[in-house]
Amino acid sequence: MFFKNNAVKLCLSNGINKFSGCYRKIQFSILLRYSSSYLLEENVGINNFMSDLLEINKNKCNRNLAIQKKEHNFPSKEELRCIFKYKCEDFHVYEIDKNKKILDIEYIKRFCYEENEAKYSNDLFEPEIGDTSNKFVGINKRNLKEKNHGNAVEQIDEQNEERNNAENLETEEWVHFVLYKVNKDTQEAIREISKMSDIEIKDFHYSGFKDKRSVSTQVISTNVHNLKKILDIKNYYFNKKIKTLLICKIEKCKKKIELGEHNGNRFIVVLRNIQNYEDYLKNRLNNIKKKGFINYFGMQRFGVYSNTFNKGKALISRNYKDYIKHVLDPCIFEKKLFYGNVVKDNITIYLKNACDIYHKKGAIFAYKYFTSKAKKLFDGDLANDNCVADYNNKLKIGNKSMKKSLYSFMTNSEYEAFMLLRNLYIYENNKRQKQRKKKITENIEKYDQTEGENEMDKRKLEEKHNFYENEQTCVKGISMETRRFHMHSYSAKIFNMITSYRLQNFGLKLGYGDYFYSKEICSEKNEVKNQHNYISVIYNPNNAKDVNIYNVVLPVLGCMPNRLSYLTVFKKLYREYAGKNVRLSFLEILLYLMYTLYTDNLFNAHRDIVIDKYFSYLIQDCQSGDSAVRDVIKLWGERILRNSISIKETLYIIKKFNSYINSFEYEYGMTCVFRNILVLPKNLYFCFCEYNEPKVKFISDLYKINSGKHSISNKYLENKSIDIYDNEKGEAYLNSENSIHCFDHKKGNYIEEKNNRMQKEKTIIYNHNALVLSFNLSSSSYATMLIRELYGKRNELLVHNLIKSCQHYDNMVKQLKESLQRTK
Repeated sequence: MFFKNNAVKLCLSNGINKFSGCYRKIQFSILLRYSSSYLLEENVGINNFMSDLLEINKNKCNRNLAIQKKEHNFPSKEELRCIFKYKCEDFHVYEIDKNKKILDIEYIKRFCYEENEAKYSNDLFEPEIGDTSNKFVGINKRNLKEKNHGNAVEQIDEQNEERNNAENLETEEWVHFVLYKVNKDTQEAIREISKMSDIEIKDFHYSGFKDKRSVSTQVISTNVHNLKKILDIKNYYFNKKIKTLLICKIEKCKKKIELGEHNGNRFIVVLRNIQNYEDYLKNRLNNIKKKGFINYFGMQRFGVYSNTFNKGKALISRNYKDYIKHVLDPCIFEKKLFYGNVVKDNITIYLKNACDIYHKKGAIFAYKYFTSKAKKLFDGDLANDNCVADYNNKLKIGNKSMKKSLYSFMTNSEYEAFMLLRNLYIYENNKRQKQRKKKITENIEKYDQTEGENEMDKRKLEEKHNFYENEQTCVKGISMETRRFHMHSYSAKIFNMITSYRLQNFGLKLGYGDYFYSKEICSEKNEVKNQHNYISVIYNPNNAKDVNIYNVVLPVLGCMPNRLSYLTVFKKLYREYAGKNVRLSFLEILLYLMYTLYTDNLFNAHRDIVIDKYFSYLIQDCQSGDSAVRDVIKLWGERILRNSISIKETLYIIKKFNSYINSFEYEYGMTCVFRNILVLPKNLYFCFCEYNEPKVKFISDLYKINSGKHSISNKYLENKSIDIYDNEKGEAYLNSENSIHCFDHKKGNYIEEKNNRMQKEKTIIYNHNALVLSFNLSSSSYATMLIRELYGKRNELLVHNLIKSCQHYDNMVKQLKESLQRTK
């Protein structure tokens, strides 16, 4: 289920924080609330559904839809219910690499398990029931000792040979490996690997972020000097009993992984408790397969609260005080739901309290409070707590520093808040040290015991501390990757907004000035970014051949080549259509984009008088609401073509805006990426399953889709794993033959206990329905947007709504089970 039964919620009432009995009650006042309100889809520009935009034979379609609803008893949108991401195994994301290979479970088995099967003897593995040709590894502590002692020489020889072969290729400076993770996002997994391997977090590179609540695979790269550490950490994770992280297929390459470099992702998704609406959902899925869905950036790109893109907005506008307020907002940690992990939960509470202290007394008191509490936690202040003692024992593996151990227990927002709080602490401490320069080194060792190892050069440490001279340098102390992530979040919001504007005002038809993706190279010279070579502009939709709405793209904020720049395209369109009664989609989108950035206090060009006067008139006309904004933008586009608005002022403003956008490359490292406004899923297959056990795993981390008679999950399927395929009519069926994945059970008392439990619950019939989806999407396209299109409901897939749905599902199952037991 979504959260364990022993989950703890941080409850704040009357300003009092109550948590574990091991800690005394601490009183903190809630001082400031900046941006901890839950984020909604309309806040980030997600306004439309593909089904609402289809206008072909609209009246006829409405009549047919009414007939279908009457015949098939189709539900309304409010009646539709589903349980999404009930388990992390309900959502699988497999990266598709540059060679178009899907890094699925079978791929992981081939390069991870079989390699280790070749290394070690068969008596190290625990046999399991099922297909003996597809054994999965289970290594216990006794086997680990035998491996470490009995086969130590053989293991070392094999590892040395592998490393020597890798060192022969001097021209290859990077190491690529496939990372498999369960219930961890990319940044969290990287922090854990960094803690265990002593590799800096900034040394890892990847092509994209994967969801936390999922089973996912992706390619990671690091410097070749870290090869030995990666090989060691690979064996460490493989030998763990619970394999939430695995590393395989380590190889040397000439280039590192860049963002967006992969070809896409393969998704396998389970939707539970879909009720009896198979015909309706099948109809919707067929429409999605033919028409696609809007390629919005998904809600996970923006986080739970509205502060993620606001951080990016503050960074782009260089408003560092606002950025600090958003990062150190205590209300973000106040609303967190916990998993019952003592260390993680206490770290969150300490950090929330530290943020409260910061706004009241400053960074020095806040940082000292947090570090002292964390040190007591890791030093065994809760020695009587077995859970904490177990964590402390794990932290001693490899003599890792407390700093990296602390990072591994933090979420992304907590890690960012801690690093910023540390930088502000150094900054405030440096202000106090200006008159006592001789004691700087002593104070560094006294107040910052977590900064570096003892053998680190004191001069370098002193220079690092002297770097933090003001709030700006404190913010720059946060990794560029984290800051760029927030800036991309803001640019994703802007893309969603202009996409909604484009589709609402111009529908699914090609427009004048639309950017589109071509299969042939359109640039005369080789552009810096390869994608730009294949982007062109539709200057006349009537002459556009072999181009449809699925080729239309829109730019994400960033530097653009001169051939595709706003100024160049506008000049060509104006020369051709000036004085004509034509509606230019390019001009309206550009005006809307400039208006949005200006109202967000980003595009002001140092308070240029011409720009301020130009947009002051536009803002006055747009004060009536969103519909008024669309109407005013349309009217201004017509006036510009008729020369009712000065063309000189318009050209001046577009030129300034073009220069501002191009500055993103050297200011923030952001190059423009063109993104499709609509996307068609590839290889979309689906099947409907009936199941009895509400918490059954349809998809596990070691097999694809499984239903068995030894499990009380399904009544009609045999004990074989199933594949999904589509027939010519587009109907989905289950195939239980020739499956490449098998469901394995352990021998022993497990089967007897399970059979006894089955006999007890044999009379209980839940009759739940589930929908299993499998499809491919291009890179940066979101599966949650496909699920949103399927159900056609707003804000249904937000995190707090998913939690409520899962809790309601648990309560429903509990009540049903109790009622059935009473009827016996």
